[in-house]
Amino acid sequence: MRRFLACCLMLAGLLASTPSALAHRVHLFAYVSSGQIVADCRFSRARPAKHAEVVVYDAASGRELLRGKSDEMGMARLAIPPELLQNPAALRLVVHAGEGHQAEWRLGAEALRGQQAVPPLASTAGDEPPAAFSRSAPAQENTQPSVSTAELERAIDRVLENKLAPIQSLLAAQQAENHARGPGFVEIVGGIGWIFGLFGVFAYLKSRKSQ
Repeated sequence: MRRFLACCLMLAGLLASTPSALAHRVHLFAYVSSGQIVADCRFSRARPAKHAEVVVYDAASGRELLRGKSDEMGMARLAIPPELLQNPAALRLVVHAGEGHQAEWRLGAEALRGQQAVPPLASTAGDEPPAAFSRSAPAQENTQPSVSTAELERAIDRVLENKLAPIQSLLAAQQAENHARGPGFVEIVGGIGWIFGLFGVFAYLKSRKSQ
């Protein structure tokens, strides 16, 4: 009986000390936007994980696909290879923030579908002015450029992704803060009550056996 009570008190102490144990844990939240995998790495809402290494693996085979580092804001943006966009696969992301801090996040293959590869940066061809501004260029008719439905849909998707990106980052920060804070007073009291409830059941069963 005394041994069981001591175990209950020990578990109660562990529950009470959980927030301090989680104070320096790193958290990872990832999503796909504009042909990139965006990883939000942070220790808490106000403390991003700077220069943390982010590795993307094929969830099924474990093969490494991408690798990068987070910036000063704890954000890492990794361009999705065209072959992965053509054949979407489930992904497992791992962040290494030093001193043994590590976290994982999984993305389903459906998150990659419908994404377009990030276009390469346009290269400059020299100081020669464009033909449109050349004096010898023939006059062009003022025609209205046609926009296909697919191009319009992609443009709308890009606008929506840009608008939703801050909200996704805010959710990541809130998630990190909730994890770092650990269980609140209500959860701790509830856990202690649950432990002592087990103690009561144990005492009742033992008293019945002794009769």
